[in-house]
Amino acid sequence: MGGHGNCANPLQYLIGSLGGCVGVKILLALGDQGIVPEEMAIAIHGTRRRTMPAFFNHVHLTVTLRARGTDDVMMKNIIDQTLTRLCPIAAMFAEVGEVTAECRIEKP
Repeated sequence: MGGHGNCANPLQYLIGSLGGCVGVKILLALGDQGIVPEEMAIAIHGTRRRTMPAFFNHVHLTVTLRARGTDDVMMKNIIDQTLTRLCPIAAMFAEVGEVTAECRIEKP
């Protein structure tokens, strides 16, 4: 089909849009708390059904954050709200499978 693997395929763009949406919503929520992270990274791992259509049946996000003024409880609440209410792409993924997340806070 061309391309020779030199660019992302549509599913990779879809997963990328999930990471982008979640990241923006987390940064906005932190900004509402007056927190500007020094660094944030989101890793996404997904598994797909073996039958067609091969929906993602589970997607797990690992958010790694370096910021002052955050704690595990705050980040759990922000991530929960992001996945269930604030990010429409996460909500779409949740309609066909499970979406989970964890946060790793690094000290600046």
